[in-house]
Amino acid sequence: RKLVLEKNCIGNKGAVAIAQMLQQNSNIRDLNLNSNDIGPGGVKALARVLRISGLEHLGLEQNHDIGNLGAKYMANAIRENPRYLQHLDLSDSGMGNMGGIAILEALKFNNRLETCRIASRKLMKSKHALLRGTAEQAWKLNLRVWLVCFLVDYGHTVDDNSIRQRISMKQKLLD
Repeated sequence: RKLVLEKNCIGNKGAVAIAQMLQQNSNIRDLNLNSNDIGPGGVKALARVLRISGLEHLGLEQNHDIGNLGAKYMANAIRENPRYLQHLDLSDSGMGNMGGIAILEALKFNNRLETCRIASRKLMKSKHALLRGTAEQAWKLNLRVWLVCFLVDYGHTVDDNSIRQRISMKQKLLD
């Protein structure tokens, strides 16, 4: 049910092979591919399989080559509302403003994802108003998403506890 392949230099070819395996094996629920030199090509294959796999957790943290293009591939998958995916980690994936905006826009259409981490040094340095505004919109529209993004708090790191407190406060205001 859990497959941990962290720090194995899998790359795009390995990610494509794993995606093909996931098409045949729906028993894997938790897949950790952190720090594996995966780029947009590997993410594209993984994103395609999310609709049919049983994955609940997908870790792609510290795959610095994913960038904006890989983030857009994942955003398309998020938008399609995969049946099982609840937790996605794209932290330190090299995405910038456009990738961040794509992910945040996609979250508006997803009602299953509970945790989406997109913390990134490139996003942290951003003063992009559209990204900040989109983060706020995603936050308001989908309270179930814990968006751990440096931009959500305008440059301050946000941890899970402070996010839980914010969600709790917002839910009380809405009730």
